[in-house]
Amino acid sequence: MSYTIFKTEALVLGVETVGEQSALVTFLTRDHGLLRARAQNGRGIESKHRPFLARFSRVTVDLVLGAGGWRVTGVHERARMRFHHISAFPVFLRGAKLIEKLLGEGDPADPLFVFFDGMFDTPFLETLSDTERKGFEIFFIIEILSHLGYWDRDAGRSGDPAYFAELAASSLKYVTSINEVLRTTHLMS
Repeated sequence: MSYTIFKTEALVLGVETVGEQSALVTFLTRDHGLLRARAQNGRGIESKHRPFLARFSRVTVDLVLGAGGWRVTGVHERARMRFHHISAFPVFLRGAKLIEKLLGEGDPADPLFVFFDGMFDTPFLETLSDTERKGFEIFFIIEILSHLGYWDRDAGRSGDPAYFAELAASSLKYVTSINEVLRTTHLMS
C-alpha cells in the first residue's frame, strides 16, 4: 500500500510522551491547520527528529495519513525559535493552548499560521514596558480569537506599543470580553 507524503510548514504547539521514545506532536500547519501526528522514536536519544520537535519549533514537516492517523516521516528546521524577551514565552504558551482548544483538526488556518509564525520575528517585545507587555498579551489573544472568527478586530492597530498601552489601561474591559467569548465556546464554566 502506498501513502502520499504531505510536506508543509508548521509550528510545534505541543509534545506529549507516547510510550518510552515516541511522541504525539501537535502542529499548527500552513496547509492543514491543526494536526496531531505520531513521531515514532521522536524522543529517542539517537532520533534525528528530536531537536526539531520541541515546543514552538518552526519546521517543515513531512506527514503521512494512515489508518492510525497522521505520522511524522521527516522534519527539518525552518527558522530558529526566538523569544526576544523571556516574558513572551507564557504569552505564546497561552496562545498555543487557546488555538489547540478552539481550532478543529484539519480546519484551514493559513492566516492564523502566518500571524502566529510572524510573531516569533517581532523584536519589539524586549522594548515594551510591563504595562505595554500586558497589553500585548491582550492583543495577542484578541488576534487569535479574530483569526478564528470569534472577535471583530480593530484594523490597523497591530504592532503598535501605544495601542498595547491602551489595551492595558482598559484591561478589565477586554479580559471580561475575552472571558465572555470563551464562555460562549464552552471553554470556561
